[in-house]
Amino acid sequence: MRRWSLVLILIWVSHPASGLKGQESKKDSKQDEAVHNELRALRADVLDAFNRKDLDALLKHVHPNVVVTWQNAEVSRGHAGIRDYYNKMMIGPNRIVDTVAASAEVDELTILYGDRNGLAFGSLDEDFTLTNGMAFRLPNRWTAHLVKERGRWLISGFHISSNLFDNPVMGIAVRRTAYWVVGFAVPAGAVLAFIILWGARRLRRRRE
Repeated sequence: MRRWSLVLILIWVSHPASGLKGQESKKDSKQDEAVHNELRALRADVLDAFNRKDLDALLKHVHPNVVVTWQNAEVSRGHAGIRDYYNKMMIGPNRIVDTVAASAEVDELTILYGDRNGLAFGSLDEDFTLTNGMAFRLPNRWTAHLVKERGRWLISGFHISSNLFDNPVMGIAVRRTAYWVVGFAVPAGAVLAFIILWGARRLRRRRE
């Protein structure tokens, strides 16, 4: 009887423990899913604000000490830095961009580090129309660091880049350079040929 009692005690001790682990795992999964839903909502709100050109609404989701690195390697620090960059590129008298629309995708769920930090990454397609009339779609890669403060997730770091060696801007620049070279080379070649022929004729006349 003592042996059976000991076996029953061991089973009772081990079984509830495994049950509790299962409950904790389910609880963690539900908490993580709730976090990812919050982050999905954050991404949707940021994209919506950006496409509506509502910078104030966008900055509500950005940490005051944010650091952003843009495609042209410029770095913006804080809300003021983002405003300065946005105004220079989109609003000011010497602005470069006329219109832009963006769509973003994530490669996988945000990597969570505890309850307050996360790292997300994915792709970003932007349709640009520049003030010089040039229009193109630019595919990018992005990485974002997120931090939770006072119950809200905020973007605390953002880095965006495009393929240096294969992108529409580079292709347009190469084509324009080629057109310029051809446009210059053809007239220059014609002038050079004329000079050579003219010189040959003069030399022939002298000999005659």
